[in-house]
Amino acid sequence: MILPGRSPCPEVSEIQIARCSKEDFDQILAELVDFWGSERTAHLHHPIFLYQFGDTAHVIGEEGRVLAYLFGFLAQTGPVA
Repeated sequence: MILPGRSPCPEVSEIQIARCSKEDFDQILAELVDFWGSERTAHLHHPIFLYQFGDTAHVIGEEGRVLAYLFGFLAQTGPVA
């Protein structure tokens, strides 16, 4: 999905939302400290989110650079409420 650039930053032209690739995941790990300010979340960035739950691992990026990401998974059971 491509969203038209409506950023207050004139250099931002378009933002892409896509499934997380191995290259995206490697970039996220390499820039973890810069993004979060420490390594305290490193244990939460397990490759299982990419390999087993890849359909629900998404990145928001521009020109090959990951700007944000969301890793999640859907429960295999129905609602309990």
